[in-house]
Amino acid sequence: MKDKWWAGQDPQKIEIARISNNCRKSQLLQKKLYVFDQDGTIYLNFKPLQGARDFINYLNKRNRQIVFISNNSSIGTSTYRRKLTKLLGINITQDQIYNSTLATVQYLHSNGITKIYCLGTPDFVDELFRYGIKTTE
Repeated sequence: MKDKWWAGQDPQKIEIARISNNCRKSQLLQKKLYVFDQDGTIYLNFKPLQGARDFINYLNKRNRQIVFISNNSSIGTSTYRRKLTKLLGINITQDQIYNSTLATVQYLHSNGITKIYCLGTPDFVDELFRYGIKTTE
């Protein structure tokens, strides 16, 4: 038991921490929208982090809205959808994924820009095209 963080700790302090944690957990589970970063939060490389799959399934069963975000524009939302579906074993729609490419598209649209010179991965270029941004050489 010496390798446990609570070994040798004041039992009263441990009970206070347990109660406090349960209150936060109860509040957390009452939220309607959950936004998750992906790599390092839900999975690491190609392996789901411990508890991620169960937590996402728990939220889905309670009809909570879930959005997965990423600042990586080199991977398109359809690729992320396939990856998350495979890793988590659940059906995820493309609308549940938001990446920096979509933020770029919103910026371009808001400034009336529909054609750009682009350097990027095929996923990035495909995503731009999907949202009406044309590329030029």
